[in-house]
Amino acid sequence: MKSLTLALVSSLLVACVGCMPLPASPKPRQLVSAQGKVSYLVQCYKKSECAAQAEKLCPRGYDTINASSGPVEYDADGRVRKLTKYQSEITCK
Repeated sequence: MKSLTLALVSSLLVACVGCMPLPASPKPRQLVSAQGKVSYLVQCYKKSECAAQAEKLCPRGYDTINASSGPVEYDADGRVRKLTKYQSEITCK
């Protein structure tokens, strides 16, 4: 009985890790090239959130200069969760 209870509790904890909220995305950073051209670095954990940040920064539209994504581990309260972090450098039109 104890082993069944332990197995149930363990599986609930593992399932709950997937329910953890995403960490807050970093605020966009303004970048200035050597030629004085302004761009923004947008980072997020959901592609749709990156697009929303870009649209807020550039209400008249934007061009993506560079985009990448990669895995990142998020540690909250001793739990490790693997996420994908998206990053785009954009310029406003």
